Amino acid sequence: MPSRIFVNSLNSWQSGEGILLSKDQTHYLTRVLRLKESDQIEVVNKSTAQVFLAELLPAESTAILTSEISNSKFNTKLNLIFAYCKSDKNELIIEKGTELGVDNFIIYQAKHSIAKLSPNKSERLEKIAEAASCQSKRNTLPKIHLAESQTKLHTSLQALTIGRSLSLIASLEVKQLPIPNNISDYLTINFAVGPEGDFTTEEYKLFKDFGFLPISLGRNILRSETAAIAGISYINILR
Repeated sequence: MPSRIFVNSLNSWQSGEGILLSKDQTHYLTRVLRLKESDQIEVVNKSTAQVFLAELLPAESTAILTSEISNSKFNTKLNLIFAYCKSDKNELIIEKGTELGVDNFIIYQAKHSIAKLSPNKSERLEKIAEAASCQSKRNTLPKIHLAESQTKLHTSLQALTIGRSLSLIASLEVKQLPIPNNISDYLTINFAVGPEGDFTTEEYKLFKDFGFLPISLGRNILRSETAAIAGISYINILR
């Protein structure tokens, strides 16, 4: 099965059109995967999500398009909102969430977050998302949004809950609901996960004010990264 890369330089395509690969892409394809001249790869146009077959040319940093591939995708968008975690747990959530089809990640600074969220985290997380998109054969890259304040989180939630959407929050409260089984009826699914110290009363209220329904992920208390991956996985079965 051909390896996949994303490019942003395709305005249109025709068979025989050449494309220039980045230094990182060239290294990955020829040094890591050890692909050679005429080996096939899949090229995704970032702006249109079109997928093409291409062949590597003798010059290491170029390839030539040969045909377009049709790709299936979910009809329902999935957005994951999660509290910023410590160490590399954020990278794990981005990687696995991307593989599982998350369209938008909103990472917010929770009251009980141990680590401090800063804008310089986004570049590293975007690289992880792109690598996971290539590995999992996605034809779109997820977007990553950082909400370093309650005001930014409020703005993000406001944008997500417009239209026919279903919003769920993994909750430790006594009153919880099972995950609805009619998820495919909605255009957008929003799923929120709190920090390991749980949401504060104010944070719960903010999410509930935007219509988030408290759900249970089982009898055990899960770590944030486990809750995020488990919740998305179950939602994927239903959408």
